[in-house]
Amino acid sequence: MSRTKGGRNRYWSKEEKLNIVEKVVKQRYSIRQVAEEKGIDSGMIRKWIKKYEEQGESSLENYRKPTNPLVKYDYMRDMSDIEKLEYENMKLKIENEILERKINCETKWYNCNIQKIKQDKFEIVLKLSKQYNIKSLCEYMNISRSGYYKWLRNKGKLNRYEINRLKLKKNYRIYT
Repeated sequence: MSRTKGGRNRYWSKEEKLNIVEKVVKQRYSIRQVAEEKGIDSGMIRKWIKKYEEQGESSLENYRKPTNPLVKYDYMRDMSDIEKLEYENMKLKIENEILERKINCETKWYNCNIQKIKQDKFEIVLKLSKQYNIKSLCEYMNISRSGYYKWLRNKGKLNRYEINRLKLKKNYRIYT
């Protein structure tokens, strides 16, 4: 894929990439000349040539990641009945997960605080992100995506408050 200046990404099939690479490698055209002719960046052609020389024709194959089934709802205003049901299904799965967490939280009322509730929301988004769009999940859970990604990046690390709490606990045990 490549993008013309100010435009959308362009899709290049394996055959088109191979023709462009062979034009440079076998027919000895300059990269700049081919880039101008095809209207793409010369860096993209260099990247294709490098892949071709290292791994052969198969490296020019386009690999698409599996798409998230709910991405289409971000941009659609009028949904069909099936799409409305799929979207409703996602919302119900989230609510179910929230209720399960609340039940666990209520049985351990001493463990339930604002930070824990927020962390539970992030964990729910993480769990359901393999099936659904993170943007939709965060919107529905009323959390920011940047907050979610920050939590994901720092997951497992202790913040300064937790470090101080552990120090106090340790000191309390020593003096009692």
